[in-house]
Amino acid sequence: PVQVVNEGGGNFAIVGSNTYKAAQGYAIFITLVDNGGQTTTITSAATVTAAALTAGPAQSVTASEGVGFSNPVAYFTSANPFAVPSGYFGTIVWGDGTSTNAKINALTPAQALALGITAPSASFSVTDASGGHKYPEESPQNGTDAISVIVHSTGGALLNLSGTATVADAALTPTTAQPALTAIL
Repeated sequence: PVQVVNEGGGNFAIVGSNTYKAAQGYAIFITLVDNGGQTTTITSAATVTAAALTAGPAQSVTASEGVGFSNPVAYFTSANPFAVPSGYFGTIVWGDGTSTNAKINALTPAQALALGITAPSASFSVTDASGGHKYPEESPQNGTDAISVIVHSTGGALLNLSGTATVADAALTPTTAQPALTAIL
């Protein structure tokens, strides 16, 4: 709701508020009509900056060599409660010399709460956009691979997230083939 406030001396202030859903510039038009039917239009502008992004709980993931890994590698929240996944893009650096595009997924309030995210904001997970990263080798002995995630909002916000991956050696599968034996007489 907009209010016209008489400040005295023939001066008036126009007071109002609006919630903007996206970071961008907006034109503001105010049309005033007096008791005699005369109108005037006042123009102004609002510049809305990107909402703050906050890292969610750090992730330590477990994967197996050569097997596609598609679980979330990071979580984050936006201070914009209207935020949607299409407002974000990113990159996952897997720690094995490769990187892939990130897929941003909305969390339900119950999922966010299960992760300990209680702020009234939009919450997201980050997964591999290709459907499942395959580590070519296991982690170094007693070691981990460092995962780095860079998230950008279309409004210009940037967030760097980090985690670790412990990659197990692929299981060996014995074959049932019998070795060939040759007898020399």
